[in-house]
Amino acid sequence: MSDGIGGLTLYDLDHSPFAARVRIAVRAKGLDVALVPPPGGARSEAYRRINPLGLVPTLVTEDGTALPESDVIVEYLDERFPERRLVPADAGPRARCRLIIRVADFYLAPALKALFEHTKGPAEPAAGDILVGNVRDYLAAIEGLVGDWGFAVGNSLSAADCALAPLLFFAERCATLAPEAPLFGRRLGAYWAAIRTHPSVAPVLEEMAASQVRRAAARARGEPED
Repeated sequence: MSDGIGGLTLYDLDHSPFAARVRIAVRAKGLDVALVPPPGGARSEAYRRINPLGLVPTLVTEDGTALPESDVIVEYLDERFPERRLVPADAGPRARCRLIIRVADFYLAPALKALFEHTKGPAEPAAGDILVGNVRDYLAAIEGLVGDWGFAVGNSLSAADCALAPLLFFAERCATLAPEAPLFGRRLGAYWAAIRTHPSVAPVLEEMAASQVRRAAARARGEPED
Protein backbone atom coordinates (compact mmCIF):
# COMPACT_ATOMS: atom_id res chain seq x y z
CA MET A 1 0.00 0.00 0.00
CA SER A 2 1.16 3.52 -0.72
CA ASP A 3 0.31 7.00 0.45
CA GLY A 4 0.25 8.91 -2.81
CA ILE A 5 -2.60 9.07 -5.31
CA GLY A 6 -2.03 7.11 -8.51
CA GLY A 7 -3.20 3.81 -9.91
CA LEU A 8 -5.80 2.37 -7.57
CA THR A 9 -6.98 4.75 -4.84
CA LEU A 10 -9.03 3.75 -1.81
CA TYR A 11 -10.94 6.45 0.04
CA ASP A 12 -10.66 5.12 3.54
CA LEU A 13 -11.26 5.87 7.21
CA ASP A 14 -9.32 3.77 9.70
CA HIS A 15 -12.24 3.34 12.12
CA SER A 16 -14.68 1.96 9.53
CA PRO A 17 -15.09 -1.84 9.64
CA PHE A 18 -16.09 -1.78 5.99
CA ALA A 19 -12.98 0.11 4.93
CA ALA A 20 -10.96 -2.25 7.14
CA ARG A 21 -12.37 -5.18 5.15
CA VAL A 22 -10.86 -3.81 1.97
CA ARG A 23 -7.53 -3.02 3.65
CA ILE A 24 -7.30 -6.66 4.80
CA ALA A 25 -7.99 -7.84 1.25
CA VAL A 26 -5.40 -5.44 -0.17
CA ARG A 27 -2.78 -6.75 2.28
CA ALA A 28 -3.67 -10.37 1.59
CA LYS A 29 -3.30 -9.87 -2.15
CA GLY A 30 -0.14 -7.76 -1.85
CA LEU A 31 -1.58 -4.88 -3.89
CA ASP A 32 -0.25 -1.34 -4.19
CA VAL A 33 -3.29 0.80 -3.40
CA ALA A 34 -3.15 4.44 -2.33
CA LEU A 35 -5.06 5.07 0.92
CA VAL A 36 -6.51 8.57 1.23
CA PRO A 37 -9.21 10.08 3.46
CA PRO A 38 -12.39 11.47 1.88
CA PRO A 39 -11.69 15.07 0.87
CA GLY A 40 -13.38 17.29 3.43
CA GLY A 41 -14.82 14.28 5.23
CA ALA A 42 -17.24 11.58 4.15
CA ARG A 43 -20.24 13.92 4.15
CA SER A 44 -18.57 16.71 2.16
CA GLU A 45 -19.79 17.82 -1.25
CA ALA A 46 -16.34 17.08 -2.65
CA TYR A 47 -16.55 13.45 -1.55
CA ARG A 48 -20.18 13.08 -2.62
CA ARG A 49 -19.04 13.93 -6.13
CA ILE A 50 -16.90 10.80 -5.89
CA ASN A 51 -19.44 8.66 -4.03
CA PRO A 52 -22.97 10.14 -3.84
CA LEU A 53 -23.73 7.85 -0.88
CA GLY A 54 -21.18 9.66 1.25
CA LEU A 55 -19.86 6.41 2.69
CA VAL A 56 -16.48 4.74 2.89
CA PRO A 57 -14.83 2.93 1.34
CA THR A 58 -14.72 3.90 -2.31
CA LEU A 59 -12.19 2.45 -4.73
CA VAL A 60 -11.25 4.62 -7.71
CA THR A 61 -9.65 2.71 -10.57
CA GLU A 62 -7.00 3.97 -12.96
CA ASP A 63 -9.63 5.15 -15.45
CA GLY A 64 -11.48 7.16 -12.79
CA THR A 65 -14.30 4.68 -12.19
CA ALA A 66 -15.54 4.93 -8.59
CA LEU A 67 -16.65 1.67 -6.92
CA PRO A 68 -18.42 2.01 -3.56
CA GLU A 69 -19.49 -0.84 -1.23
CA SER A 70 -16.79 -2.93 0.43
CA ASP A 71 -18.09 -6.30 -0.75
CA VAL A 72 -18.17 -5.10 -4.38
CA ILE A 73 -14.64 -3.72 -4.02
CA VAL A 74 -13.23 -6.96 -2.59
CA GLU A 75 -14.81 -9.05 -5.35
CA TYR A 76 -13.54 -6.59 -7.99
CA LEU A 77 -9.99 -6.83 -6.64
CA ASP A 78 -10.27 -10.60 -6.43
CA GLU A 79 -11.39 -10.94 -10.02
CA ARG A 80 -8.92 -8.42 -11.38
CA PHE A 81 -5.95 -9.79 -9.43
CA PRO A 82 -6.69 -13.54 -9.23
CA GLU A 83 -3.26 -14.74 -8.08
CA ARG A 84 -4.41 -15.07 -4.46
CA ARG A 85 -8.13 -15.74 -4.54
CA LEU A 86 -10.30 -14.59 -1.65
CA VAL A 87 -13.58 -15.90 -3.06
CA PRO A 88 -13.52 -19.73 -3.26
CA ALA A 89 -13.65 -21.25 -6.72
CA ASP A 90 -15.98 -24.14 -5.85
CA ALA A 91 -19.71 -23.42 -5.70
CA GLY A 92 -20.34 -24.77 -2.18
CA PRO A 93 -17.55 -22.91 -0.36
CA ARG A 94 -18.22 -19.82 -2.47
CA ALA A 95 -21.87 -19.81 -1.41
CA ARG A 96 -20.91 -20.23 2.27
CA CYS A 97 -18.39 -17.40 1.98
CA ARG A 98 -21.06 -15.10 0.56
CA LEU A 99 -23.60 -16.25 3.15
CA ILE A 100 -21.26 -15.36 6.01
CA ILE A 101 -20.65 -11.94 4.45
CA ARG A 102 -24.37 -11.37 4.02
CA VAL A 103 -25.18 -12.28 7.64
CA ALA A 104 -22.31 -10.07 8.82
CA ASP A 105 -23.39 -7.10 6.69
CA PHE A 106 -27.15 -7.26 6.98
CA TYR A 107 -27.57 -8.48 10.56
CA LEU A 108 -24.46 -8.26 12.75
CA ALA A 109 -23.19 -4.88 11.57
CA PRO A 110 -26.53 -3.04 12.09
CA ALA A 111 -26.98 -4.72 15.49
CA LEU A 112 -23.53 -3.60 16.62
CA LYS A 113 -24.14 -0.07 15.38
CA ALA A 114 -27.46 0.12 17.23
CA LEU A 115 -25.82 -1.11 20.44
CA PHE A 116 -22.98 1.39 20.26
CA GLU A 117 -25.38 4.24 19.51
CA HIS A 118 -27.44 3.18 22.53
CA THR A 119 -24.41 3.44 24.81
CA LYS A 120 -23.99 7.10 23.85
CA GLY A 121 -27.46 8.07 25.11
CA PRO A 122 -29.28 7.95 28.46
CA ALA A 123 -29.10 4.60 30.20
CA GLU A 124 -32.08 2.39 29.35
CA PRO A 125 -31.24 -1.08 30.70
CA ALA A 126 -34.21 -2.85 29.11
CA ALA A 127 -33.43 -1.50 25.65
CA GLY A 128 -29.75 -2.29 26.13
CA ASP A 129 -30.57 -5.88 27.03
CA ILE A 130 -32.57 -6.27 23.82
CA LEU A 131 -29.74 -4.84 21.72
CA VAL A 132 -27.15 -7.07 23.38
CA GLY A 133 -29.45 -10.03 22.76
CA ASN A 134 -29.61 -9.17 19.06
CA VAL A 135 -25.82 -9.07 18.82
CA ARG A 136 -25.59 -12.37 20.70
CA ASP A 137 -28.11 -14.03 18.34
CA TYR A 138 -26.30 -12.94 15.19
CA LEU A 139 -22.92 -13.99 16.58
CA ALA A 140 -24.42 -17.41 17.34
CA ALA A 141 -25.68 -17.65 13.75
CA ILE A 142 -22.21 -16.84 12.43
CA GLU A 143 -20.66 -19.36 14.82
CA GLY A 144 -22.66 -22.05 13.08
CA LEU A 145 -21.18 -21.03 9.73
CA VAL A 146 -17.45 -20.60 10.37
CA GLY A 147 -15.04 -23.47 9.89
CA ASP A 148 -12.85 -25.31 12.38
CA TRP A 149 -9.44 -24.50 10.90
CA GLY A 150 -8.94 -20.89 11.97
CA PHE A 151 -10.60 -19.52 8.84
CA ALA A 152 -14.23 -18.83 8.07
CA VAL A 153 -14.23 -21.01 4.95
CA GLY A 154 -11.66 -23.61 3.99
CA ASN A 155 -8.03 -23.47 5.10
CA SER A 156 -6.95 -20.03 3.93
CA LEU A 157 -8.01 -16.40 4.26
CA SER A 158 -11.18 -15.59 2.33
CA ALA A 159 -13.45 -12.63 1.71
CA ALA A 160 -15.55 -13.91 4.62
CA ASP A 161 -12.62 -13.40 7.00
CA CYS A 162 -12.06 -9.91 5.60
CA ALA A 163 -15.68 -9.08 6.45
CA LEU A 164 -15.87 -10.80 9.84
CA ALA A 165 -12.65 -9.77 11.56
CA PRO A 166 -13.38 -6.01 11.76
CA LEU A 167 -16.90 -6.68 13.07
CA LEU A 168 -15.66 -9.14 15.68
CA PHE A 169 -13.21 -6.45 16.79
CA PHE A 170 -16.21 -4.30 17.70
CA ALA A 171 -18.18 -7.23 19.08
CA GLU A 172 -15.35 -7.98 21.50
CA ARG A 173 -15.59 -4.39 22.73
CA CYS A 174 -19.22 -5.11 23.68
CA ALA A 175 -18.20 -7.81 26.17
CA THR A 176 -18.51 -5.47 29.16
CA LEU A 177 -22.15 -4.85 28.20
CA ALA A 178 -22.91 -8.58 28.48
CA PRO A 179 -21.21 -9.73 31.71
CA GLU A 180 -23.62 -12.59 32.36
CA ALA A 181 -22.23 -14.81 29.58
CA PRO A 182 -19.55 -14.63 26.86
CA LEU A 183 -20.70 -13.17 23.57
CA PHE A 184 -18.54 -15.62 21.63
CA GLY A 185 -19.22 -19.33 21.81
CA ARG A 186 -16.40 -21.86 21.86
CA ARG A 187 -16.02 -22.17 18.09
CA LEU A 188 -16.34 -18.46 17.34
CA GLY A 189 -13.96 -17.65 20.19
CA ALA A 190 -11.38 -20.06 18.76
CA TYR A 191 -11.90 -18.57 15.30
CA TRP A 192 -11.44 -15.03 16.61
CA ALA A 193 -8.28 -15.97 18.52
CA ALA A 194 -6.80 -17.39 15.32
CA ILE A 195 -7.92 -14.87 12.71
CA ARG A 196 -6.91 -11.80 14.72
CA THR A 197 -3.26 -12.90 14.53
CA HIS A 198 -3.20 -13.48 10.76
CA PRO A 199 -0.50 -11.28 9.15
CA SER A 200 -3.02 -9.62 6.84
CA VAL A 201 -5.54 -9.04 9.63
CA ALA A 202 -3.51 -8.07 12.70
CA PRO A 203 -2.10 -4.76 11.33
CA VAL A 204 -5.57 -3.62 10.30
CA LEU A 205 -6.99 -4.42 13.74
CA GLU A 206 -4.14 -2.41 15.26
CA GLU A 207 -5.11 0.53 13.06
CA MET A 208 -8.71 0.19 14.23
CA ALA A 209 -7.64 0.06 17.88
CA ALA A 210 -5.55 3.21 17.47
CA SER A 211 -8.49 4.96 15.82
CA GLN A 212 -10.70 4.13 18.80
CA VAL A 213 -8.20 5.70 21.20
CA ARG A 214 -7.96 8.81 19.02
CA ARG A 215 -11.72 9.18 18.69
CA ALA A 216 -12.29 8.65 22.42
CA ALA A 217 -9.77 11.40 23.17
CA ALA A 218 -11.59 13.74 20.77
CA ARG A 219 -14.90 13.02 22.51
CA ALA A 220 -13.34 13.69 25.90
CA ARG A 221 -12.16 17.08 24.66
CA GLY A 222 -15.61 17.85 23.27
CA GLU A 223 -14.32 17.79 19.71
CA PRO A 224 -16.05 16.14 16.77
CA GLU A 225 -14.92 12.65 15.87
CA ASP A 226 -13.36 12.21 12.45
